[in-house]
Amino acid sequence: MRPATPAAVLAVGTASGDAGGDTVSLYTATASDGVASVEPLAGGGSACAVPHPGRVAGLAPAVDGAGVHVASAAGSLATLWQEDDGRLQLEPAGRLPGAESAVGVAVLSGGGVALAGAHGTVGLFDPAHGGGGGGVGGGGGGGGGGGGHDPVATIRHVDPVGATAAAGAGPQLVAIAGVAGGVALVDSRAPGVAGRLGGAGGGLLTCLVGDVAAPAYLLGGTESGELVVWDRRYAASARRRREGEPLARTRLHAGPLWEVALSSGGTALTAGEDGLVYAVDFAAASRVGVLGGGGTAGVGGRGGGAGGLRGGGVWEAPVSSRHVRLLASGRLGVNSVDVHGGSGLVAWCGDGGGLAVSAEGL
Repeated sequence: MRPATPAAVLAVGTASGDAGGDTVSLYTATASDGVASVEPLAGGGSACAVPHPGRVAGLAPAVDGAGVHVASAAGSLATLWQEDDGRLQLEPAGRLPGAESAVGVAVLSGGGVALAGAHGTVGLFDPAHGGGGGGVGGGGGGGGGGGGHDPVATIRHVDPVGATAAAGAGPQLVAIAGVAGGVALVDSRAPGVAGRLGGAGGGLLTCLVGDVAAPAYLLGGTESGELVVWDRRYAASARRRREGEPLARTRLHAGPLWEVALSSGGTALTAGEDGLVYAVDFAAASRVGVLGGGGTAGVGGRGGGAGGLRGGGVWEAPVSSRHVRLLASGRLGVNSVDVHGGSGLVAWCGDGGGLAVSAEGL
């Protein structure tokens, strides 16, 4: 008999793009004796889903747990939260200038929120100054302000062509994946581009994620199925123009890699258009690397990896096929994956609209 895991709250957004057809939903996931279950998070007689204005382009939990930040393809930012009586509220929080579509949202560990636009604009928002309310999953506070608010700062042309994804990279930095290639590091303290990381070499970047516990590291995916690792401490700048290349690239998926999620134990989860969900155990690879070092061929012999442990970080470990475990496979693409830190539950969504949760340990 295995003990029950803590409950995880899952936020799910749809991206049909149909007029009035998209929603944001909340679910709770638990596991008992190794079997996961998912139930709608609803209270006070309300449904678990609320209407959303346009296609959902990104979701990010608030730093303090008081809601989920939601990016819309229409260029707006909103916060989803639950009142004390269980009702769900979607509070407008801001909008990008003009009619620029949003491609992602990132939360800085210092509390700010960044909205990335498809044309390379980044809007920086302060959630404390716009609406707000209770927490997600019970224990909320009161209501809050009115409509959305303007960005605290706007940085234009972060990438000369456009942007595809965003991720927090520490207390004050946000990483933006550019259509022209590479990653721009935007400093929210003195708004502007503070440095750049080189392109992955495997096509357009499709997603980015930062490690909250080790904010120097960024991981991302490409349209050719590669998992890419960077150390932002080696970013290119005016004084170091040749730096910023990825530490490693490993081809995992036969097609685009749509999302990467990181566990606190040193495992990267990947979701791909090929219908596969992988768990890549960097922690195990780092233990081998410390003992033996060396490089690696890519998973299945396709592509390549790189190098030993330059700075001691777990994400610098050279991975091979023996560090990769298949969690799920299907006929439809998987476009989202995440892991709950308290329980270890892994959830993913597919193109068919299905939501799945695994209680397998990482």
